[in-house]
Amino acid sequence: METDDEFYTVVKKEGLPVTTKPVLKTDIEAPIEQGEILGDLEIYIGTEKIGSVPIIAKNEVKRKIYTFWWFWVVTILLGIYIPFRLMVGIRRYKRHKARYGYISYYGGGKYVGRKYYR
Repeated sequence: METDDEFYTVVKKEGLPVTTKPVLKTDIEAPIEQGEILGDLEIYIGTEKIGSVPIIAKNEVKRKIYTFWWFWVVTILLGIYIPFRLMVGIRRYKRHKARYGYISYYGGGKYVGRKYYR
C-alpha cells in the first residue's frame, strides 16, 4: 500500500484481521475519464485505520445512449410514426383489393390508364 508520503507493507499475522473498506464519492456520473479519482480504499487492522489509497478509474466510461434526451424524443416519434404507416399501408391494401378484386399490384389483369379490364 502506498500513501501520499509513506510506504507500508502489511503482513497478515495471527490475531487481528486486515480489512478494507471502499469509500466512494456520492456524485460520480458518466462520462468518467481515465485516471479520475472515484474515492478512497481505507485499510484497517482490527478497528484501527492504518491508511487509505485512492481508487482511480482504470478505463474511461462513456455515457449510455439512452441517457440523452434526444434518444427518447426519436424513440417516441418512431413509436408513433411506424404504427401510423402500417395502418395507412393496410388501408391502401384493402382499398386496392376492394376496387380491383385481386391482391397483386403487378400482373393478373390488364391496366389501361386507371381502368382495369378482365
